[in-house]
Amino acid sequence: MASSDQSGMPGIVVTGASGHMGQMLIRTIRASDKARLVGVVERPGHDWIGQDIGQAMGGAALGLKVIDDPIEVFAKAQAVIDFTAPAATVEFAALAAQARAVHVIGTTGLAEADLARIASAARHAVIIRAGNMSLGVNLLVQLTRKVAAALDEDYDIEIVEAHHNRKVDAPSGTALMLGQAAAAGRGHDLDAVSDRGRDGITGARERGHIGFASVRGGDIVGEHDVIFAAAGERVIRRHVATDRTIFARGALRAALWGQGKEPGAYDMMDVLGLCRPLSAPFGPGRPPGPQKSIARPFFSQSPKRTGSGPSRPPSSVGSGLAEAALRRASASASARRAAGGRDCGVWSCDMRL
Repeated sequence: MASSDQSGMPGIVVTGASGHMGQMLIRTIRASDKARLVGVVERPGHDWIGQDIGQAMGGAALGLKVIDDPIEVFAKAQAVIDFTAPAATVEFAALAAQARAVHVIGTTGLAEADLARIASAARHAVIIRAGNMSLGVNLLVQLTRKVAAALDEDYDIEIVEAHHNRKVDAPSGTALMLGQAAAAGRGHDLDAVSDRGRDGITGARERGHIGFASVRGGDIVGEHDVIFAAAGERVIRRHVATDRTIFARGALRAALWGQGKEPGAYDMMDVLGLCRPLSAPFGPGRPPGPQKSIARPFFSQSPKRTGSGPSRPPSSVGSGLAEAALRRASASASARRAAGGRDCGVWSCDMRL
């Protein structure tokens, strides 16, 4: 434990304590000097119920037993971190809202009906949900949106993700985040342009669609490639996770950030101070409440806006390609703003093609 006096720190409950992420979260919170672990929850009937969590994890006793009734521990917590399953997450969202505890959701595979119930809970408490809690992935989401806006539909977009052989949903939540960002960059709704699970005689690829492919095997933590493929060239953006600790640290950061915020739906773009993609994290009908996106660039402290042309083109591309890409991005952004959409602006520092 990082500190012997934790009485003034936010108390956090971890659900799904026996899972890989649950155990990683427990270790991360215990090592933190900014939070304290006040409860651990597992599903009814699990072997760990009634055991000390430290001993269940193979270590020394921590004086905290694993329970299957979340109500008691939620009531004394300031935050709940939840990487479980859709049905459990929906129930936890309602209980956390009743307790007015910040609910950090890393669960993936949520259906539209699940998202609607979570959105209802967000009217009463802070809910921070993201398909991925890492800083690097959320930067990749922003880059994907920018590149999609800059490159026209001559560039086919394919998203390839790989995870361990125990993952039960596909595409991954991160892949869907990236798909939503790419679709938003081109002014589309992902559901209308998504191609998944190609098999057999599928016919030629449809122009403007976004394809998804999933790999499952071994102990792969998480790998995501966003491919922009045109005749004669490909642009590939990639993120590789090698340690789940990055997700645990991000989730803890979100739980701490949410303290004192107004009830509403948030995501890691808010936590990290990045401008969000145009698609809301809860889908259509993002619940009312503060939408605290900070529209600022993340590569430069003093960028120049490119609506009237940058003062100098990015050095990593030829001036002709850079200017053409920026003109397309600026025109796309202007069209979205004219249609009532939100936009972060097109910054010269982002266009590192």
